[in-house]
Amino acid sequence: MLQSWTLTHPAPSRQLDLGTVAALLDAARPAAPALALLAVLQRTAGADYLSLMQYDRGDDGAPTLVDSLSRSPEAAHVTVDCFALYRRHFYGLDAMTPLAGRLRSETRPDAPLIALRQGIQDVPNAAWRESIYDRAQLCDRLTLLYAPAPRTAFAINLYRSSASGGYGPEELDRVLDVAPLVRSVHRNALGAAAQTVGTPARVAQAEQTLAARAPRLSLRERQVCARIAVGLTADGIGADLGVAPSTVVTLRKRAYAKLGVNNRLALARLVC
Repeated sequence: MLQSWTLTHPAPSRQLDLGTVAALLDAARPAAPALALLAVLQRTAGADYLSLMQYDRGDDGAPTLVDSLSRSPEAAHVTVDCFALYRRHFYGLDAMTPLAGRLRSETRPDAPLIALRQGIQDVPNAAWRESIYDRAQLCDRLTLLYAPAPRTAFAINLYRSSASGGYGPEELDRVLDVAPLVRSVHRNALGAAAQTVGTPARVAQAEQTLAARAPRLSLRERQVCARIAVGLTADGIGADLGVAPSTVVTLRKRAYAKLGVNNRLALARLVC
């Protein structure tokens, strides 16, 4: 039976592991914060495969894969391959999809985080179960679903292999205890600075400068470049504009080619 939890704050009766808390806070600092966040959760949950999915403004509700991680480097392809099948055939059958749609409409900064546990016996479709769980030898999935920014929902999927067995009570407790902190850390890593005083004005000024100095850029390219110039990450820009991070990367490459630059510093010099 599918299990679910609605979380807003860590349980007051439980003491968070300080090492895990410190690692999560540090996860927002590297150049690839999404991957660092997954690495912390991998150690916390003992997960074998992890994926971070983004639900943006697509009308079909389909998610985009932001990043993934596997316990074994030799199995790095497993998560990507499984996601491709999931997105092509099965996401519409997942109880997570309509929940993500509702979370995308949330505008409150304290919107609850939803945790879902789906064991192999809970997969509602035989083809889904056989194509992904049986083929990849998966037996359990724990999902953290939350909206760290308006109009955007994210899901972190933590999979266990059949060899590892399903999640035990202590492992579940560890993940659920830190889950609200995960949401807060991810919000910061996405570029919460975009919501702070001064940053919207800096973005607007950068867009105006680019419009005057680089008229060859499309509107979307200009929007992406302005946010890069003020220091936002691809994940943060995607959340801010409501597009997938992969789209941000494509727009950045196209804009850099038009501008004749190859890094953020050169872009910032052009804008400033």
